Amino acid sequence: MKLLALFLVAIVGSFPFALAQSPSALRFQLDRLIIPTLNLQDASFDSAVDFIGQKTRDLSGGKVALNVVKAYPKPVGDRTISLSLSGVPVSTALDYVAQLGGVTVDYEARAVVLRAPAAVPPPPPSAP
Repeated sequence: MKLLALFLVAIVGSFPFALAQSPSALRFQLDRLIIPTLNLQDASFDSAVDFIGQKTRDLSGGKVALNVVKAYPKPVGDRTISLSLSGVPVSTALDYVAQLGGVTVDYEARAVVLRAPAAVPPPPPSAP
């Protein structure tokens, strides 16, 4: 049985594409990286997201890259935000920045997707 397990590890290990990363695996990685301090004053939303991406690479020694899909209109990226955090996971910092920018965060297998919330349709007109 041990021989079979070693054989499977050797086979799967040689095919990196065989094991797809799940959204929860990405979230798990970002939950484990702790940002000691994060102080942003009147920073653009886009620069705040980029800064967190750089912090992720620095904290992980380049092992974790924060791939971000910015699926929101340009005015959102130009919004200014301010926050001061200490001792928080990367995922928490990203959640706070997204909240201040008015976007949602979706953790996918290989990237974090920041989306503008869907427009709420107006209520139907009332009958006369």
